[in-house]
Amino acid sequence: MYPGMMPGGVFAAEEYTHAVQLFSQISRLNRVFLHMRPKPPLRRGELAVLGAVEHMTAHGEGAVSMSKLAGQMGLSLPAISQKVAELEKLGLAQRVMSEEDRRVVQVTLTAGGKKTAEDSLREMMARTENALARFGDEKTGALLALLADLNAAMDETPEKSSP
Repeated sequence: MYPGMMPGGVFAAEEYTHAVQLFSQISRLNRVFLHMRPKPPLRRGELAVLGAVEHMTAHGEGAVSMSKLAGQMGLSLPAISQKVAELEKLGLAQRVMSEEDRRVVQVTLTAGGKKTAEDSLREMMARTENALARFGDEKTGALLALLADLNAAMDETPEKSSP
């Protein structure tokens, strides 16, 4: 449990019961994904950058600007730069100057970087599919529909500090 979730704490009010249970389950699931380790010498943060570049370039962009990548991942430009430098050392990515604007530095994946991203994604998807197979098609479909509905409801719910 998190601080404040104990009886009488901030989140102990009856109206928060479902939200606390939901956040608890999401937290457990997140820990599972965070503990999926990439193959050495790659680290999780570098794998996340590798996956983000692969995803962004697979959807129409030949290269991704460092600033766009930083914004997409919610990281600072120096943090992205450090992770991209590690990927370069491993031969998985390279930085190139934008042809349109020489001040813009872009990132592309090497063939090895694309393969590493695809292999890692394939492993993560296989593990997830194996876990979902335990539910069968009907329960998995219901779970996915409920998560989609929850996301839509969260998007439509205005932010406020109290119920």
